[in-house]
Amino acid sequence: ITVEEKTASVTYSSKGSVLINEEKQEADSLDVVEQEYNQIVVPKGKYTHLTLSDGSTVHINSGTRVVYPRVFSGNHREIYVEGEVCLNVTKNEKLPFVVKTTSFEVEVLGTTFNVSAYKNDRNNEVVLVNGSVRLSDRNKNKIELKPDQLAAINNGKIGAVKKVEAVDYIAWTDGLLILQSEPLSNVFKKLERFYGVTIDVSPEASQLKMRGKVDLKQSLDDLIILISSTAPIVWAKTDTGYSIYKKER
Repeated sequence: ITVEEKTASVTYSSKGSVLINEEKQEADSLDVVEQEYNQIVVPKGKYTHLTLSDGSTVHINSGTRVVYPRVFSGNHREIYVEGEVCLNVTKNEKLPFVVKTTSFEVEVLGTTFNVSAYKNDRNNEVVLVNGSVRLSDRNKNKIELKPDQLAAINNGKIGAVKKVEAVDYIAWTDGLLILQSEPLSNVFKKLERFYGVTIDVSPEASQLKMRGKVDLKQSLDDLIILISSTAPIVWAKTDTGYSIYKKER
């Protein structure tokens, strides 16, 4: 399934039938339903809300791919993620829920947490909102997270764990970015994904940091104007997108 609309809702029943934006899909019009595993690809500039067959919900951010079974079976529930998702997992102690990525996996029984695992990001992150999760990396190192903890994964290895305001990390599901001294390189990378455009940031501007709340319901032009009013940057539209530079004194 490839998302074409700006926002989309995909819902699976316990028997595997699927609704896309509340419209039932016939098996012969959606070949992927006949397969054991389905895949959703959310391009940059798009967003999708997925309800799995067990009732677990997945907010899928821009530039993300999720692979999942049409109906969960066996002794566990498992999905694969490349990108960013926020999950609210239906509790079932007999069927642990596992989220796999290329560099780590997260096992839960029932909880809300955020996974950021974009392929080209240097650091991946897992943030726990409530409940508990067990995180394991490529080397089989394991840790358990508590609510309001963030674990960083670098090159497939679990790194530092720190205390955070977890709700800030899932604000994107409500169309907001909450920034705490975030480098502009990271800020514009997130905006690039969300709006589906190319944003080139100069090395000097990349190191500047920003704190505050960004409303993703605004146009990108308005957002960049707002950022340039609080940070010493100048910007210009290009044939491919936008260019951001540090303002010279």
